[in-house]
Amino acid sequence: MMWMSKSLFYYTPIDKDNEELGMALRQKVELHPQEGFWKAYGQLRVEDNC
Repeated sequence: MMWMSKSLFYYTPIDKDNEELGMALRQKVELHPQEGFWKAYGQLRVEDNC
């Protein structure tokens, strides 16, 4: 345990609500089903929806 950082013991993860992102991705898939996840995700990032 000597080599472990103190932050390892004090870290508390933050719950992320990805529902908004999921809804936006579902809308993209409905409009453009031929596109893959990464292309749709990249477009959402460019559009600043997430």
